Amino acid sequence: GDSNNSSSSISSGVLKTPRPRIGQDDESRSKTPSDVASKRSLSTRKNESIRINSKENSPNDDLLLQRANEIEISEEITSPSQLKWYRIRSRNEGPNKIKLHPCRVLGSDEACQYVRKQSRGRERLGEYHKVIQCFSFPNIANGDYLVVKDHLLIPFQHNIDGVEELNDEVINRYLRQQIHEGKSKNCTEAERIFLKRVYDHAVKSETDYNAQMLKELREYHDDTPNGSFANDNEQ
Repeated sequence: GDSNNSSSSISSGVLKTPRPRIGQDDESRSKTPSDVASKRSLSTRKNESIRINSKENSPNDDLLLQRANEIEISEEITSPSQLKWYRIRSRNEGPNKIKLHPCRVLGSDEACQYVRKQSRGRERLGEYHKVIQCFSFPNIANGDYLVVKDHLLIPFQHNIDGVEELNDEVINRYLRQQIHEGKSKNCTEAERIFLKRVYDHAVKSETDYNAQMLKELREYHDDTPNGSFANDNEQ
């Protein structure tokens, strides 16, 4: 566009590398700087040498199955609402081919910090946009950071009879996609285990946080003579 009409808000177009790429319906990626990736590492060094290349099961596949329960989960993941599927329109497999990729949505402070760093303070996050980190199983620390539009993100959860649960149907679709792209059955089963662990971790983190907040609220009111919880034990 005309350089005289530049915007200070990241809402469309592409920032030059290594700045984050705006979410588009393609498979483009913007690599995360190594210092950011190392700070938010989701894997240990022993996982970084693993590669997935073949539909045939291999010794590496068996290792993946063993380590699927050991890969570290980011402490930044504290709620299921952070977990999303990023929808990508593949240019290589027809105009209507939609691919999915699991990711986490960065919190507002973390996202703003990332955008400021990548644009050297010249840009801000546009309205209706999120910063995500894709999960790149099994080398989770290598997941790309992207700026994407809200409508391209699908929740991990869905509501069943008033209860929020993991959407297994979407996971199954994603794993079929992985097999189609050449991943072995053992590799996809290992990824299923990992994604379930990530979701369970997020649910537990949120539950523990809410319980702690309720405990502190009760303790606060118990210390208050006319607090709302003061007479709970007398009823």
